[in-house]
Amino acid sequence: MKTTDKINGILIDYYANINIPNTLLFQVGVSKKNLNETREIMALSQREWEAIPCDPEGATPEQERMLDQVLDNTTKQILKLIQKIW
Repeated sequence: MKTTDKINGILIDYYANINIPNTLLFQVGVSKKNLNETREIMALSQREWEAIPCDPEGATPEQERMLDQVLDNTTKQILKLIQKIW
């Protein structure tokens, strides 16, 4: 599984549970040094995710696009952070 896919999975779990073990973040390359910054990025994206209004019956295509955009942007931010340490 690609790192991007792993990060996406972690973010979706985080959005649902608001709690992700550090070990999962370490598995995708987040270091102890960058852990707090990563968690700050995730917390901000959680607020953005929740700010998107979704219909009770499920997200519309436009809402899905907006949710995907938050997920993609956050994944890119985390990848950029990871790559700074490589």
